[in-house]
Amino acid sequence: MSPLKQKPSDGQITSRVYGQIADGEYSEASLLLKDLLKRKANCPAGVSLLGFCSYQLGDYETAADSYAELVQLCPDNVQYRQDLAKAQLKAGQSEGAAGTAGTIPGSQAGIAHLQLCIKFSHDDISGCRQLLDSPTISPADACTAAGCLLYAEGNFIEAHQKFAEAAAISAFRPQLTYAMALCCYQEKQYGAALALAAEIIEHGVREHPELGIGSTAKGQTNVRRIPNSPTLQESALIETFNLKAAVELHMGNVGGAQAALQDMPPRAESELDPVTLHNLALAASEEDTAGCFSRLHHLLTSNCFPAEAFSNLLLLYCSPQHALYDAAADLMAQNPDLVENSVSKDMLQFLDACMLKQRLPDAAFEKFEQLSSKQLEGLHRLIKDLQVARLSRDEIAIRKAILAYGAALEIFIPVLMAQAHIYWEMEDFSQAEALLDQCSDVCQDHGVWRCNLAHAIFMQDGKTAEATELYAPLVEKAEASDGLLHVTAISIANLCAAYILDGQNDKAEAIMHSVEEEERHALLKDPEASSLHLCIINLVIGTLYCSRGLWDFGLSCIMKCLEPVERKLDMDTWFYTKRCLLGLLDNLSKRACSVKAETRVELAQFLQCLISTNGASQLDIHAGEPAVGSRSLWIHVISDAVFM
Repeated sequence: MSPLKQKPSDGQITSRVYGQIADGEYSEASLLLKDLLKRKANCPAGVSLLGFCSYQLGDYETAADSYAELVQLCPDNVQYRQDLAKAQLKAGQSEGAAGTAGTIPGSQAGIAHLQLCIKFSHDDISGCRQLLDSPTISPADACTAAGCLLYAEGNFIEAHQKFAEAAAISAFRPQLTYAMALCCYQEKQYGAALALAAEIIEHGVREHPELGIGSTAKGQTNVRRIPNSPTLQESALIETFNLKAAVELHMGNVGGAQAALQDMPPRAESELDPVTLHNLALAASEEDTAGCFSRLHHLLTSNCFPAEAFSNLLLLYCSPQHALYDAAADLMAQNPDLVENSVSKDMLQFLDACMLKQRLPDAAFEKFEQLSSKQLEGLHRLIKDLQVARLSRDEIAIRKAILAYGAALEIFIPVLMAQAHIYWEMEDFSQAEALLDQCSDVCQDHGVWRCNLAHAIFMQDGKTAEATELYAPLVEKAEASDGLLHVTAISIANLCAAYILDGQNDKAEAIMHSVEEEERHALLKDPEASSLHLCIINLVIGTLYCSRGLWDFGLSCIMKCLEPVERKLDMDTWFYTKRCLLGLLDNLSKRACSVKAETRVELAQFLQCLISTNGASQLDIHAGEPAVGSRSLWIHVISDAVFM
C-alpha cells in the first residue's frame, strides 16, 4: 500500500507562491493564497501578496479589499495606504482613493503624483496645476501631467509640445508615445499618428512577445487569451490599436481598421474594453449591420461606455443607407438622460430633421436650412480668425484656427449632404447642384463635397465634361497615394461612363485596367478579400449602354462582370443589375426595343444561375424603382471618432 500523500507545509506553499509570482502565474498564486488565508486569516504577508496578484491581474476591486484589510492590520504602514489608494483609483473608487490619499503624509515619495491622478479623475484642473510644482514629482512626470491638463482643455498643440518635452528627458514610455500619437490624431496629422503607433507596436512585439500581438490575424488556432493585466496596460497596445483603427476609418480604409483591431493582443470577449467594442462595431457597420447595432446596444446597457456610442448609433439609424428613423426615435425616447448629456444641440436638430425627412421633406429641408445657415456663419467667422492669425504670423494660433475650422467643417458637411439629399430623392439634380455650389467657398477642398457635387452634375444631361473635371482629380489623387480601391466604386464608374460618353474610351479602359490590377494584387495578398470595384464599374457601363438602346452589348457587359456569381453578387451589384432587367422588361412590353435570340438564351441561363446560387427569394425586385439610368450612390459622413 502506498503511503498517504502529505499536505504541503505553509513554507512549501509560500515557496510555490513566490515561484509562481516570479513566473507571472498570478491566477495560480491567487488560488494558493486564498486557500492559505482560509487557514491563517489576518496574515499580513499573505494578504499583501494576494493584493499584489489581484492588482497584476487587473482585479482592482479585490486588490483594494486586500489593501484595505492590510491598512487595518498594519495602520502605521504608509506604503499599504498608498497601494490602497492606487487600487481604489484603478477600480473607479475615486472618492475612496481621495480619502485614503488624504491620510498619507505629503512628503511620501509618489504621493503628489497619486494626488494629481486623483484630482484629474475628478476634473479638478486647477487643483492639478497646484501640484505640478511639488518637489516629489520628477520633471518628466510634471511635463506629462501638464500635457494631460492641456489636452483635457482641448489645447492639443501645446499638449503635444509638453509630451514631446517629457519624451526628450526620459526613456521610451509607451503611454507617453501614445499621448503624442493621440495629439497628432486630434491635429489631423494622421501620418505622424500612425508612425508613432508603429513605434509602440514594435516595442510591444520586442519586449512583450507573451502578449501575442497579431496572433489572431495570423490565423493561429487555440490562441492563449491575455488578461487585462498592468503589463498590458503599461504597454499602451490596446489604446494604440484603437487609435490606429480610428485613423484608418477617418481615411476611409475600413479593411485597415478591421486589421488593426484584429492585431490586438487576444482577449476573451468578456475582457474587451468599451472602446474596443465600440470601434469593432463601427468597423463592421457596412458588412455586418445587425452585429454593429447589437454591439452598440449592448454597450449602452453597460455601466461604462463611450459617450459617443449613443450619438453614433443614432447617426447610423438616420443614415440614408439604413433609414431606421422610427428606431432612432424610440432610442431617444427610451434614453432622455443620454439625449441631454451626450447629444449636442446641433446634432439633436440634425437628427430631428433626418427623422422628419421621410414624412415631411419640406419641413425637414427648412430645419436643415436653419442649421446649415448657422453653421455656415460660424465657418465664415473661423476663416476670419485664420486670416488674423496669419497676419500676426502666430504659428500656434494658425494651427489652432486650422484645427477649429476643420472640426467645424466636418460637422457642417453631413448637414449640407442631408439637405441636398432631399433634392436628390426628388431627382431634382440641378437644385442639388445649386445648393452644393452655394457653399463652394468653404467646401471646395473637401472630398465628400466635391464627390457629391460631381454626382449631382453627372445626373444631368449634357454635363459630363463638368462632372469629369470633379471626378478626375479625386481618382488621380487616390491612384497616386492609397490606390483606386480607396475611392468609392461609383465615383470611378461614373468617371469611366463620362469618358465613354465624351468618346475618350482609352482613358476609361486605362482606369479599369488599373482597378483590375489593384484587385488582383489585393486577392494575392488576401485570398478571402472581396472587392467589387471593377464589377460595379462594368455594371454602370452596361447600364449606360442599355439606356442608350444598345441592349445586347449592355446586357453582355452586365452578365460577364458578375462571373462568378457566388463571389460577385451582393446587395450593391444586384441593385444595378435588377434595374436593367426591369428596364428591359418594360421596354419589351412596350415593343420599344428588341434583343437578339442568343442574348435571350444567355439571359435565361444567367437568371437560372442566379436562382440556383442564391434562391429566388433572395433576388428581390421592387417594381417601384426606376428601370433605367445610372443613379449614383450618395455619400454620407458618419462621425466615427476614436474614444480613449
